Amino acid sequence: MYRRTLEALLPLAEHGAIDLLIPGHGSPAHGDEVLARVRRDLDYLDALSRLAARAIREDVEDVGLDVEAALAFLAQRRAIDRNHVGIFGFSLGGSTAILTAARTGKFAAVAADSAFTNLRDQAREAITGFYHLPSFPFVDLAVLAYELYFQTAVKNIAPESVIGNISPVPLFIIAGEGDEMIPAENGRRLFSAAREPKVLWIIPVGGHGGTISAAGDDYGKRLGEFFDKHLK
Repeated sequence: MYRRTLEALLPLAEHGAIDLLIPGHGSPAHGDEVLARVRRDLDYLDALSRLAARAIREDVEDVGLDVEAALAFLAQRRAIDRNHVGIFGFSLGGSTAILTAARTGKFAAVAADSAFTNLRDQAREAITGFYHLPSFPFVDLAVLAYELYFQTAVKNIAPESVIGNISPVPLFIIAGEGDEMIPAENGRRLFSAAREPKVLWIIPVGGHGGTISAAGDDYGKRLGEFFDKHLK
């Protein structure tokens, strides 16, 4: 479904690197703002920036398959060096980026902002920390709803269990201290479970999706430097 978009955008990046950008649900503008800041410093192409709405509606694994389909399309382009493809995601998109990178091994650099360790813990943190509801019975109800909605077992959506497989590909983990939906402890746990080379950046924020506004210009600069170092 993204072939036409890719065909239109790819000629712009024949001499640059590719960044597959996956925004998270609930903050569609976040991905556009991140991309604008990265583009300001570097010549990156966003080949897949509109997975956000799909991620709201469909299985995390389906979104991952879309990324793999985009990679397969990129492989057909002679001007694109598969060794210069990186992936970045926010929230659910960050978790999807980790899962997809760990499963495929086809990325040269991976960055994830506000990714969760596993979907069950994320449900608990959202219910108790964000919605201020008791854990019982709402967590079990949320897990059941997730499994019915996504048509997959919640236990299968656990970036923490596979993030170690990304190594030796460089990994950049960003988390927001003060995020009640996906607390910064998720980033710390993901960082602990990951193997080198890896970088962790904790940003004080006022809520979920606040990392880029809290960090200001430093966000695009640091993210851009990470991709610049490992993709060009």
